[in-house]
Amino acid sequence: LVRVSEMQLEPDLIADFGIYGDEAVGYQRTDQDGRTERYEMHFAADSVAVAEQRWNKLQLFALRLESILDREAQGG
Repeated sequence: LVRVSEMQLEPDLIADFGIYGDEAVGYQRTDQDGRTERYEMHFAADSVAVAEQRWNKLQLFALRLESILDREAQGG
């Protein structure tokens, strides 16, 4: 889980994307209601490498959902 509010200094990390092994990366764009407007697939090796770098950097901001649920269950 990553909170968008914590990403203000890293706006390039805010994206909906999927990495498909070392074959491709896909990017989803949605409208204000969350409906998919466009889904792009990129198959170039450098596109996959950039997405992997983005993913690794994004993990620095991520929390496990279980840790948040445990905190809430403990009252805090």
